[in-house]
Amino acid sequence: MPRFARCVFAVFLAVSCLSSSLTCQAAVPETAAAAFILMEADSGRVLASRNETQERSIASTTKIMTCLVALEHSELTEQVTVKREHLREGSSMYLLEGETLTMEELLYGLMLPSGNDAAECIADTGAYASLGGPVLERACTHGAGPYQYEAYEIDGWAYYTNNPPAGAFRGFGVTQTCFCIETLLNEMADKVGISPWEIRYRNAIRPGGVLPNGQIVDGSTGLVETLEAVKPYYDEAVKNGDPVGLACAMKNAGVGVGIPDTGRVRLTVQDGKLHIFAGASCIGQGLGTVLTQTVCGETGIPRENVVYERSNTWIAPDSGTTSGSRQTLFTGEACIRACQDLKKALEEHSLADLEGQEFYGEYLGKTDPLGADVPNPVSHIAYGYATQLCVLDKDTGRIKRMVAAHDVGKAVNPLSVEGQIEGGVVMSMGYALTERYPIDENCRPTVKFGTLGLFRANQIPEIKPIIVEKPGLNVGGGAIGIGEITSIPTAPAIAEAYRRYDGELRTELPLKNTLYAKK
Repeated sequence: MPRFARCVFAVFLAVSCLSSSLTCQAAVPETAAAAFILMEADSGRVLASRNETQERSIASTTKIMTCLVALEHSELTEQVTVKREHLREGSSMYLLEGETLTMEELLYGLMLPSGNDAAECIADTGAYASLGGPVLERACTHGAGPYQYEAYEIDGWAYYTNNPPAGAFRGFGVTQTCFCIETLLNEMADKVGISPWEIRYRNAIRPGGVLPNGQIVDGSTGLVETLEAVKPYYDEAVKNGDPVGLACAMKNAGVGVGIPDTGRVRLTVQDGKLHIFAGASCIGQGLGTVLTQTVCGETGIPRENVVYERSNTWIAPDSGTTSGSRQTLFTGEACIRACQDLKKALEEHSLADLEGQEFYGEYLGKTDPLGADVPNPVSHIAYGYATQLCVLDKDTGRIKRMVAAHDVGKAVNPLSVEGQIEGGVVMSMGYALTERYPIDENCRPTVKFGTLGLFRANQIPEIKPIIVEKPGLNVGGGAIGIGEITSIPTAPAIAEAYRRYDGELRTELPLKNTLYAKK
């Protein structure tokens, strides 16, 4: 069974119900169903229907899509052995641990009794645990995507294998599941007769909505706004006949899931200047610039009187990891709190009068652990949202333009945000099109860094970053992380553009049969 088909079988993710404008053309048969529609497969002609435009709970739409993908990418005679973890509560085909069935038998059990028996998200963590657990957590909490659902069930399992350690990369866990669910959404849009943009706009999570993990999203939720921002570019590509692909994403800011998550900053007055100390690694995200801007904006101290001290673990307070797109929010909020005390002191004293004094700020982001017994757990302090689209040249199949709209809450430094967007898109273009990490029979890499297939500078198309500032987050000055989400929706957007180009559904990365693929 191909990897993608296994993934689809493993992750049962519900997509909200869709409505259509079809009309009844035959006598309604006797049925207790409150709403239904019966169509002729070849012509699409409606044979009978009742309340066919009424929106209802999801039921088993995702199972239908799972069945379609399995039919397209697996053999009906393939043997599948039932494991204990496959036995799920809810509707069931009553599988028994250890029994072996064909793929055809499983599909009958999937579609007729609507069996939930094997709804698993499985991650290969390699020979060592490494970050296998956190990767899987991100896959589960983000696996359904940034959409409103009424029914969902997600379980995750991490397994040791003899593969190389499966460590972290930009957007880990979310990047993989996004490729799966966004690809399925594009196919669903075609099957119900609406555009990929429309299916996402109808079902996009909105402020006050509930994520599949139970968290109620706040007013800063800006997925709809990112969709609206790319709409002119999407419509232009469709009008010109250029193949265009679209994908959305969400990504947490902060470690979350009940793990202690703290930002810390100390401001010290030395030699008539204000020095910023924060023990956070700066890996190119421009944290020093952000903290300096925060200090100047909160206190009114001129830029020339502010010194950002290079990060260290000797005299700077621990600001936590540079991961999870967290530093601007967490350390930024800590900086704001330190500035509040400094600002009060400046009301009665000059900066010179405060020589030798220190002002400390700390922010602890409190979240609920996975499985917390609360009605609406808070898995993460905040989420960023994005919509990206890829436009191909209709004649050559080369990428002509990438458009990336990102909801960042408050853009403290817009230039830095644009740089993050552009860098993330380029990075994930390599992930989508050219990068390979082959290993031999002993799990040893067979390539060197220079031959991995990193995307080259001369291959980069026009990239249009769009900053969406959606207020509503009450910490960190309203700033939401941007570091990881920039690389998450790129690959499925590119894959969909190529599907529109040549009709081929690509379910593996790097994408095969493209202009960029190695011959």
